[in-house]
Amino acid sequence: AKDINKNRAFPYLLSGLKPIAAHALWAMWVNGRKFNKPYTKSAKIVGEVMSYSPHGDSYDSLVRLAQDFTYHLPYIDGHGSFGSVIGGPTPGASRYTEMRMSEFAQDVLFYNTKLLDMGMNYLDEEPEPILDTWVTLLPLLFITNTSGMGYTVSNTWSSGNLFEFKEQLLNYLKTGKVDCSKIYPDFPNGGIIINKSEMKDLYETGKGTIKLRGKTEIVGDTIRILSLPYQTYPEQFMEDIKKYANSSQNTIKDVANRCGNDGFLIEIECEPTTAEYTLEVLFRKTCLQVSISDEHKAVTSSDD
Repeated sequence: AKDINKNRAFPYLLSGLKPIAAHALWAMWVNGRKFNKPYTKSAKIVGEVMSYSPHGDSYDSLVRLAQDFTYHLPYIDGHGSFGSVIGGPTPGASRYTEMRMSEFAQDVLFYNTKLLDMGMNYLDEEPEPILDTWVTLLPLLFITNTSGMGYTVSNTWSSGNLFEFKEQLLNYLKTGKVDCSKIYPDFPNGGIIINKSEMKDLYETGKGTIKLRGKTEIVGDTIRILSLPYQTYPEQFMEDIKKYANSSQNTIKDVANRCGNDGFLIEIECEPTTAEYTLEVLFRKTCLQVSISDEHKAVTSSDD
């Protein structure tokens, strides 16, 4: 159980990376998959990662590291179909897509490899960093969305804003204090936090819930959906709409998915004078509003 929690499910404090991400980026560094080098087929990189990670095919994890709608600053520069906020998170097959390390990842993780404490990989054949001692230039755990489910414990970290972190750091250097009333979650595709007054307690205790809505506007009798909450996608939202449209309380006349190259837009035409009521129902009954639970729990054991 301790091994699962420490070496698989949760991110490390100093690097902010989950073990599979750290293994993958180290494998890319060792094999020269750097940001200023040519792209390499994802299938080949997956094979290279297996030298450092004992958990088999890591393609899904690598894909997440390349998605700019999952991370503010992706760790992997992907070439090909890696999903989108419009089409969903499903990528193309690994034999079609290509990858290399992003310039951001290379700058913050490999600024000086001589500082890394080294050990041996799980095969005891090649050197790799001792992952829980790997220190990055930036607080990746603060600015990166990540979650994990281990043995009897789960964990979610919601990303923050790097500019807000800078202000907090400067204030801490002057006063020795952190003002949690000025820290808020920040998601790659935006959104509206409707319980902002609870965020101070969330950051002070490490426990709480973020209630996040997509961006909307009402024009006449039409609801315009301008974005969906973090990690929700049009296909899921349209399925939720269908369920409501089939109910006896339905006030929707027509739905048009206009998402495309010009951006995100779903238009919902409502019965006369019901747009505001319908929008409130959609917040309650669809993924237009989601709850993201933050539980930043330290994983300890009796022999630590």
